[in-house]
Amino acid sequence: MAENILVVGGAGGIGSAIVEKYSRQGANVLSADIAYDNSRPKHYHVDVTKPESVDKLAHHLNYLGITHFISLAGGARNEFGKGIAEVPTDLIDESIKLNLTSHLYLMRAFVPLMDDKGDRSITLVSSINAIQDWELPAYSAAKAGLLGLVYATTTELGVKGIRVNAILPGTVPTPRTRKEPKDFETLLKTSALNRLTTPEEVANAVYATTHLLTAMTGQMLVVDCGQTVKKPRYT
Repeated sequence: MAENILVVGGAGGIGSAIVEKYSRQGANVLSADIAYDNSRPKHYHVDVTKPESVDKLAHHLNYLGITHFISLAGGARNEFGKGIAEVPTDLIDESIKLNLTSHLYLMRAFVPLMDDKGDRSITLVSSINAIQDWELPAYSAAKAGLLGLVYATTTELGVKGIRVNAILPGTVPTPRTRKEPKDFETLLKTSALNRLTTPEEVANAVYATTHLLTAMTGQMLVVDCGQTVKKPRYT
């Protein structure tokens, strides 16, 4: 029987690469996103900031046993270049809800659907913003919160045989991120490898956490072409 892989945030550049990766492996891949695309099979609409929308999706998929759950829910909001004293209240609330609270809604809804046989896992896609200053205080706080969520659930879910890990991508150029006010030329200079991470490389890292690194739980895996270790950051 094919594994059932649920990818929340599967319509974006990284999400699409993850969906494709597992599809090539013969898994039964279910994709959910606020960007609904009825031309794609097994793709569902969900607004992760609304618990009723998350619960509705979980109810719809209740007949399945989810083997591996991957969540990319989130995205940076327009706080580039703003110091902590300048970030508007509504932007703080929106960023925390989208990038952190949503994952609690999702885990609460989908852990009960996870099959009780074999190796199972939850992989949350965080960001290098969780461990280093990239001038996005609200977004960074939320992404760091995901690491706390991983640590807080590792033992509870480990008793059930479910592994929980986080992937921390660096800057990943995608059609969406290229529309953001980012200076990619400057960001490229922060890379020890003199290039930026691709969506396919993030997908490979996610696949490693679900199918290759089966003894790994409660951990974070940084995939950033050396952005967090190159010194000085800007040259």
